[in-house]
Amino acid sequence: MLRFNSVFFFLLHIVPTFSNLVYLLVQKKLTYFVAVGVFFFFFWKLINIFIILTLSILSQKYSQKNLPLYGFVAVPTKNPDGTMNLMNWECAIPGKKGTPWEGGLFKLRMLFKDDYPSSPPKCKFEPPLFHPNVYPSGTVCLSILEEDKDWRPAITIKQKIWA
Repeated sequence: MLRFNSVFFFLLHIVPTFSNLVYLLVQKKLTYFVAVGVFFFFFWKLINIFIILTLSILSQKYSQKNLPLYGFVAVPTKNPDGTMNLMNWECAIPGKKGTPWEGGLFKLRMLFKDDYPSSPPKCKFEPPLFHPNVYPSGTVCLSILEEDKDWRPAITIKQKIWA
């Protein structure tokens, strides 16, 4: 019997389960108030688990609505020493279906100023491409990328690339 109790005591410290607490309640003859306290402890643990599961399900549903756009790529460039240059991004934009650009993958460079997000990044296609919103130099012509027009600091990189 001593061996069983020592193993059970070891399990109490390793795997705290409901059956272990029942053992404590029966064998150690804990008072009614402690038993009620243990019950409420497990009750609150179950509520916490329910809340965590609910929040994780909601966050998964939210993240599925905000998945990255298929085929779009935007990554910061690397400096010669291997560190990331967060002020210079290389992007790849797939051509939209049903347009003359369908099937193409177009390289875009985004250069951010030191005061970003107060000022918009400069976006330039390399090499330049023919498009109504692209200057012959390859620079993108959109009002959301002009500081004196529709630029807002809340505009995300995803929104800039998608535009």
